Amino acid sequence: MRIGIVTKWFNRGQPIVGRHLRSALDELGHETRVLARPMKEGRRRPGLIQRDDVWDQPGVTEASAYDVPMAEYQEWVERDGIEVLFFDQNYQFSELATLRRQGVKIVGRFVWEAFSEADVGGAQEAYDVVYSLTECERERYRSWGLETPFVLWGCHPEMTSIVPDREHEGVRFIFPGGYLGRRKPIEAVV
Repeated sequence: MRIGIVTKWFNRGQPIVGRHLRSALDELGHETRVLARPMKEGRRRPGLIQRDDVWDQPGVTEASAYDVPMAEYQEWVERDGIEVLFFDQNYQFSELATLRRQGVKIVGRFVWEAFSEADVGGAQEAYDVVYSLTECERERYRSWGLETPFVLWGCHPEMTSIVPDREHEGVRFIFPGGYLGRRKPIEAVV
């Protein structure tokens, strides 16, 4: 199956999930393509799309804007023969509903604290499946009438393939906090 993944494409949480999702789908025998959304304007690094290191992959198309124009979605889906699209935190309900009516299956998830009851109707129209990565997320959505399957998310093999250096005594702690932001309690952790 030809699967498209629409995600930001740089070294941070959501894009890493998208990259790991891509490798899992590839491993299952699917052919994947990525539509890389640049970082939003007004953010620390507007327009950012990485193309180095693990981000240098074939089948990655750079979107012109974070909110991808409908014509651009359609052209990409048609050109690459996409049958199913995966999204993470995409609120372009009108555009996704149009693609869904055109026969593309739409699958995605939301960051639970950013998704509100007011988003349920748009999500139901736009998505064939909204899934949850946590049980609390699933219960919250269920209370609003949105049934979401629970998907167990594990640790990607690239994260467990590192052999630790055991020559040194002591405890090491890695906190992947990313950019300082409202969702990352860096001060409390430190």
